[in-house]
Amino acid sequence: TVLTQKADIGLAFDGDADRLALVDSNGEIIRADFILSLLFKYSRTQNPKVVYDHRFSRSAKELFGENGLPSRTGHSLIKNVMRKNDADIGGELSGHFFFKEMKCADSAVLAMLKVLKILSDTDKSINELIKPWQKYYFSGEINIEIGSKDLISKIFKNLEDKYREGKLDRLDGLTFEFTNWWFNLRPSNTESLVRLVVEAETKNLLDEKVYDLKSLIESSSL
Repeated sequence: TVLTQKADIGLAFDGDADRLALVDSNGEIIRADFILSLLFKYSRTQNPKVVYDHRFSRSAKELFGENGLPSRTGHSLIKNVMRKNDADIGGELSGHFFFKEMKCADSAVLAMLKVLKILSDTDKSINELIKPWQKYYFSGEINIEIGSKDLISKIFKNLEDKYREGKLDRLDGLTFEFTNWWFNLRPSNTESLVRLVVEAETKNLLDEKVYDLKSLIESSSL
């Protein structure tokens, strides 16, 4: 519809309207980490504190700098980190956005209004505004079935052995950081699967690392 109507932007909510999705003028979905980056950069609060989940792009984390506070994924977890640190905004890759003025509750409508205000004030397209952060290649969340949750410790151990030269963070599953790529793997709370996110500086490197990680995870779950 955005393409048919030659619209500047498309906006959509999920069934209970607590998540926001944006579509740019080319009909491409805009990731939530870029939306939160936009809300952060154009916040009316000086030096706003922002809470984000561990799956966010490195470009968003670079933008947030010391004002960025990582959190485990989940409504209550992000809200708790916001309240504890008196943060101004928060967001999840799933499209939830949280605001201090809403008592740290999520509001897709408020996120939409703020984005539209930014577009109006800057007189720039959404594509122009997010372009500075589109510098890495991102896998999105990849679900991998593992048969049994009892295998998670084995999978994590094998990953820690193979990628031990990277910088390890255990805040939310396993996150390994390298110079030109990183990945996060965390178990599902409800299903026998793990969720993988990979980001790299080139498409070839991304494809290579996704393949290697999936192969190791699948072989470890036998």
